[in-house]
Amino acid sequence: KMQEEEAPIAIFSESGRIIKSKPRKEIDKIKDTLGTVNIILSNNEKEVFIIKAKNSLWEDKWGGSCAGLIRLNESPEQAAKRTAQRELGVNLELENIGSGYYNFNGVKRWLSVFYGSIKKQINPNEEDIIEGRWASKDQINKLIEEDMCMPTFKIAYSKVLRFL
Repeated sequence: KMQEEEAPIAIFSESGRIIKSKPRKEIDKIKDTLGTVNIILSNNEKEVFIIKAKNSLWEDKWGGSCAGLIRLNESPEQAAKRTAQRELGVNLELENIGSGYYNFNGVKRWLSVFYGSIKKQINPNEEDIIEGRWASKDQINKLIEEDMCMPTFKIAYSKVLRFL
């Protein structure tokens, strides 16, 4: 199913307070400080599932297992669970690693990072994901060195390294 164009998306302040909302179709991915969830999933081999996302500002770069916007009246935890279900077809316990404000060359985000360990099959939703694969720490470090990763993923990955 398509993302709901009318879904109210929370717009955040730098301190993490919701200051207003806009329908999804009206958000400005560059000017608005969007609340996002970035989810990193690992398997038994401590590999991380990485993806290339459709409709991303960084479409040619690798990102975390999945990422989504926080809607109005939705907690980061609820947004993370909804996003993992929609984009990867998984329903699992996710650990909230923390949130913070980041400015990526003018692209402002209130970013909440989640981590989960998964033993079952991931089924990427083709509406959201161009490509997905498991990657080792060495492979991810090489992608980061070659500037092939989204800036949001670099932050999220650095926060979950202790689990890998």
